[in-house]
Amino acid sequence: MGTRKSNSRGLNKTRKVFVPRPTEKIKPGNDFYMYINKKWLSGANIPPSDSSFGVGEEVENQIRERLLGHIKNIIKQPINNLPQHEQIVATFFKSGLYSNRHKDHERTFKGILSGYSCMKTAEDVMSAMGKLVRCGVPTHLSITLGRNLNNPSQTVPAISTGSLSLPDISYYEGTGPGGSNALESFQTFLESVGKHYDYKDMGRVANLESAAAEHYHMGSREDPQMTTGKGLATKYKHIPWNSFWTAYGLKDTEWKKLHIMNNCHSWLMWLNSQLKTLIVSDWANWFRVQNLVYLGPYIPSPIDTLHFEFFDKKLRGDTVKMSQEHLLFNSISSCLQPILSIMYKKCCISDSHQKSIRHFVNKIIVSAYNRINKLDWMSEKTKSLTKEKIRKLRLEVIDSNIGKNYKISVKVMSQLDIIHNILICSEALTVRDIYYIRHPGLVTPPIDEIFEVNAHYYMYTNKLVIPGGITLWPFYDSSKNPISGWSLGGLGSIVGHEILHAFDNEGKDFDPNGYFKPWWTNKDMEAYNKKINAIIKLFGNTKYMGRFVNGKTTLSENIADLGGLSISLETLKQHLDKNNISGEKRKKELRDFFISYAVSWRTKEKKQRSIYRLFTDVHAPAPLRVNLIVSQFQDFYDVFNVQPKDSLYVDPKNRITIF
Repeated sequence: MGTRKSNSRGLNKTRKVFVPRPTEKIKPGNDFYMYINKKWLSGANIPPSDSSFGVGEEVENQIRERLLGHIKNIIKQPINNLPQHEQIVATFFKSGLYSNRHKDHERTFKGILSGYSCMKTAEDVMSAMGKLVRCGVPTHLSITLGRNLNNPSQTVPAISTGSLSLPDISYYEGTGPGGSNALESFQTFLESVGKHYDYKDMGRVANLESAAAEHYHMGSREDPQMTTGKGLATKYKHIPWNSFWTAYGLKDTEWKKLHIMNNCHSWLMWLNSQLKTLIVSDWANWFRVQNLVYLGPYIPSPIDTLHFEFFDKKLRGDTVKMSQEHLLFNSISSCLQPILSIMYKKCCISDSHQKSIRHFVNKIIVSAYNRINKLDWMSEKTKSLTKEKIRKLRLEVIDSNIGKNYKISVKVMSQLDIIHNILICSEALTVRDIYYIRHPGLVTPPIDEIFEVNAHYYMYTNKLVIPGGITLWPFYDSSKNPISGWSLGGLGSIVGHEILHAFDNEGKDFDPNGYFKPWWTNKDMEAYNKKINAIIKLFGNTKYMGRFVNGKTTLSENIADLGGLSISLETLKQHLDKNNISGEKRKKELRDFFISYAVSWRTKEKKQRSIYRLFTDVHAPAPLRVNLIVSQFQDFYDVFNVQPKDSLYVDPKNRITIF
């Protein structure tokens, strides 16, 4: 396969993602993933600042290269000659680009850390936590926009577990990569930073987080419950909620009346108890650590070096720090997400491309709807409700309306202080959220960057989001008829994957309007559970890097992979039938379909990263997402001549079909 051109304006100036020919020495029936990707894997180099590299990163690099080129161009121009949104980006970027030449940002960081020394009461603690949430610093709690479960047309604040410093509970339990050494190294890292800034007992935060980890884990996996601000104050009476919400930005007269989605009851119970017993100096150090984890890469040596050595090198296996430009781009992508999305749409995505992708996605949605009629295990009642959910699917395709009600002025930004700019720009995102909390009936803007190389389904709103980044080569081949084997195997399988999340082990319990309302019959649930148990067994009995995959943890993604590929393949076959395409041409389209699917998962990882993901990721390893999935489809056997003696061969009676 050669390189294909994209019709996305601007990106045709960048180097294309290369797709080499298959490795003929490998039988596709023995290892289809390696048959397609071995040549690429042999030639691909993981960047020194990363521990993995895949096709998604290849496309992200193209997008970043294009946008960085644009940013570098605008920072050379007089600031007053630029439009408002470009003035903001230019000011942000320049404040961090030469941060080693001045100390403004370090003074701001030190001021933040020292400010916690003034805390004396539980009210002070929760006020500090509310300010962290407002400024986007990961802390004990997180506030996002959710949907009222009793009236999904209304926006409500959703309160969830925030973040602990280490990636997963296994690191605190000593069962993750590195065993107990990871927690000990974390403590050593904190003690080194504490010594540098003269804060005693900073290393104790490692033990505090270890003691909290199980409660955090429980709280992050609970079903949401609707309550009110007053209900929170009654149920968790030792938490000074007024201090928290007013620091977040809501008036003391309004937060008690709000409907609130509570996603973390167990965690709030723990927090409620700790505010009675935990000494204030421990809370102060904990908040310092949270700022350190989030802002450490921007602070001069030795802080950025210590941060890299622990989080990037020890935990992830990176060998070189991320470049300052790359670091700043990632920060802009997060803090100035609406503005960068607008910039990307203007410079890189044409209206015709957006229209073509919308048509493409709608074709797959229609196929999903029609495929339900063919299911022999689902009752007519459940089929009817399933089709209704698909019909009412809300679709956002490369939606650049993300900037609506996002307001920030270059006048409040600093020319030299990147820390100030990160916090003030993140705060503007919170101010926008508060606007929608105060106007719960308004449609909220997209929360996803349109340059993101991903796609999403949101079960509380029954919404499918297709950003622009995922619509580029090699996921989508705009040089061909949009309904081609290649595009359907790549982008089509991704779209199908996201649609299937509406019917995975979690999404299936939400109705077309986002209400939690289980609607499957008992008989249908028995049939469904039989199928998902087969998927759990399929992945759970498979080893990767000498360790078994967790079939239960990866279940929802595996359901989406299998069902999504079914839907996309159905779309292709309907197209081929409708256009009377047969013989070798039909076979080539089907081959392209499966090849494109395998390319869409190609990833090269360091061993340490692969093991890390086995403990922390809800997705199965990429080779298994290809080999274990394609081997469930007869068309794969037909076009690649897979025989019973081949490793991937599955007896037809044991193959799994779910949708």
